[in-house]
Amino acid sequence: MMQNQPPPKLSVTDTFYSRQAWVYNLTFVIMSENDQSKDNCYLYTWHEGESGRGPNEIGSALIHFLEILEERYKTKSRPPTILNLYSDSCSDQNKNKFIMGLLLYYMNCKDTIFNKIKHIFPVRGHSYMAADQVFGRIEKVLRKKEIIVCPTQYHDIFKQFCQVKTHENDFKVYNIKDALPKTTSFYEDIFKLNELESIEDSAINEEGACIYSEDTSY
Repeated sequence: MMQNQPPPKLSVTDTFYSRQAWVYNLTFVIMSENDQSKDNCYLYTWHEGESGRGPNEIGSALIHFLEILEERYKTKSRPPTILNLYSDSCSDQNKNKFIMGLLLYYMNCKDTIFNKIKHIFPVRGHSYMAADQVFGRIEKVLRKKEIIVCPTQYHDIFKQFCQVKTHENDFKVYNIKDALPKTTSFYEDIFKLNELESIEDSAINEEGACIYSEDTSY
């Protein structure tokens, strides 16, 4: 996720110390295209009054984005069958049992072109990704704007770099935390946690090269 943006953004010192409602955004970049144009960047945005920024919001945006990928690639003569998802290791948003359970649901309960999803968390300190480059370009424009009074003005800036999806208009937030079972036995059975930890310690791709290693586990 990009750094939270404050509406209103004003050139008045007092607003810095006032309670502001934040604008959130989560961005997906299709890296396989080697092109960070608007066609390959999808930005999901909502403000603090609409929802929070936990697994419900991240998972809902992720499902919507996966459906876009399906529509985009299913008509190709040789659609991809393996999906590599890269994200940082934020436990509140990305690296938690709710997102993992959601991906399992997607693979087992949806008619999908993918037969495997790899969720990759880069080593801490080496997690600068394509989405961060998009954020940098957006922030460069934002720094030149002294006054922004409402979220739609942020949306207009986001649209210069991404396809913008707004809450309720383009996607809905689902209560994923309540929809998925809360018992650890459910996740132990389908995750095979011991096996997952060994994969996470040193992930090996099909050519035998180490993709990443990490000390923490789900």
